Amino acid sequence: MATSARQRASSKLRQDVQALVHQEGNDVCMDCGTKGPQYVVLDFNTFVCSDCSVQHRILHHNVKGLSTSPFTEEELAALRGGGNTKALKIWRAFWRQELQPLPKKGDDKAVAQFIKMTYIEKKWKSKDAPA
Repeated sequence: MATSARQRASSKLRQDVQALVHQEGNDVCMDCGTKGPQYVVLDFNTFVCSDCSVQHRILHHNVKGLSTSPFTEEELAALRGGGNTKALKIWRAFWRQELQPLPKKGDDKAVAQFIKMTYIEKKWKSKDAPA
């Protein structure tokens, strides 16, 4: 495939991924509720803000920027099949806002702890979800 054709294909994939952030549920950060996520966490097929993306990177999760990273067809398909709404049903099936509020953007310690409770400790994970 010629370089320009590859660039067009890569640009199209990035545009398709970026379009997913406008779907209901994906338009806010999965982990703190901030509007306008700019990153995806491919381990969980979720959309997150820049602050939360840092915490995921610290945990060695696969994070990509929506506007800067190249995406593969497989990653696009996984993100189409995932997203924040589906992830909430898996990772926060038993979570209750009134008992454990979302951390506030900018409170790195609280964000890090909340992400660990969600994905590492699996505190609220659905019993029916795959391991």
